[in-house]
Amino acid sequence: AFHGTHPSVHHPKLPPHRTSSSSSLSLPTPTAQPTQADRAALPSSNPFPSSSPALNLNISSQTMSEDAARIAALLSALTQPDTNAIRSAEAALKPILKDARCVPALVEVLKTRGAQPDAVRHVAAIVLRKRISGHWSKFDASTKTALKTEILAVLANEPERAVRNGAVGVAATVCKLEVGDGGGEAGDGSD
Repeated sequence: AFHGTHPSVHHPKLPPHRTSSSSSLSLPTPTAQPTQADRAALPSSNPFPSSSPALNLNISSQTMSEDAARIAALLSALTQPDTNAIRSAEAALKPILKDARCVPALVEVLKTRGAQPDAVRHVAAIVLRKRISGHWSKFDASTKTALKTEILAVLANEPERAVRNGAVGVAATVCKLEVGDGGGEAGDGSD
């Protein structure tokens, strides 16, 4: 039996708990921590500066798109033990995740094994699972097929258990969406 918790006790795979708030976080480029003025401007600004309304599905290239790199930097901040950095990243992610282009970008982050830490990729899978249902109907059939193919490729090739389990959640959500809208081969039992 486990009796109580102590702040200095931590999970072996998680970073140690820090009680000091003096540590600073340096976010990777291209994204820096938003200032108070940046946070005030976020809801009205376009999180994806591209003027084209079409989705940029860059999930087959070796390098991450600008959107995916930006999201990866923010997700990385979510894995840090600095509360201020986490709050800033959450504020910056909120408008980005309302745009359907976040789905292909999150898939890109999810499949960047070696380029991104496993914790960032795991968070990407969790965020993707929660957000994909709100954007799924906005994609055309070819984009949906490409996304499903990439998610299945992550499932087939991912050695890290936490990331693979996150991808399982994404795949399950996509299956529910496909069966729900009649887009899947499984059908809903009515012939």
